[in-house]
Amino acid sequence: MQSKKNSNIRSKNKIVVYVILPTLTGVYLSGSGDMIGKGNFSNDDRLSLAVSGSGNIKLEINNAKSVDCSIAGSGKIQVSGKSETLLTSISGSGSVDAYSLYTNEVTARISGSGNAKVFANKLVDASISGSGNVHYKGAPESVQKKTAGSGRVVKSE
Repeated sequence: MQSKKNSNIRSKNKIVVYVILPTLTGVYLSGSGDMIGKGNFSNDDRLSLAVSGSGNIKLEINNAKSVDCSIAGSGKIQVSGKSETLLTSISGSGSVDAYSLYTNEVTARISGSGNAKVFANKLVDASISGSGNVHYKGAPESVQKKTAGSGRVVKSE
C-alpha cells in the first residue's frame, strides 16, 4: 500500500487502515507511521520487516523459518513469537525488541547507536560499529562478538 506519486496525505484525524491477508512476506514502512499486526502471522519462509525513518512496526509471528528486521533511522521494530533464525540490521539510532521472539540463531548488525534485544538458544553473532548494544536472553551455545567503538554485547536476565 502506498500513496499516489507526487501526492501528500494530510489529516487532522488519525488515519487507520485495516488490511486482511492470508500470508505475510514483508512489511516495509517509510516515514513516521505505525504498523500493528493483530493476530498470529505465519510464514514458512522468510519474513522481512523494514523501517526507514521514525516509524514503528509491532508484530506477532506464529512461526517463520527466518525473520529479517532492518532499520535505517530512529524507527522501532517489536516482534514476538517463534522463528528458526533472526537477522537484525540497524543503521542509526533505531531499536529492535525481539526478546519475545524465540529463535535458535541470531545475527545482529548495528552501525550507530541502535539497540537490539534478542533471544537465542544456539547462537548469537553480533557485530557493532559505534555505541549500539546487543542484549540477549536465552542460553546460546555460542556468542560471537565483533565491536568497533563503545558498543557492547550483554547477557540479560
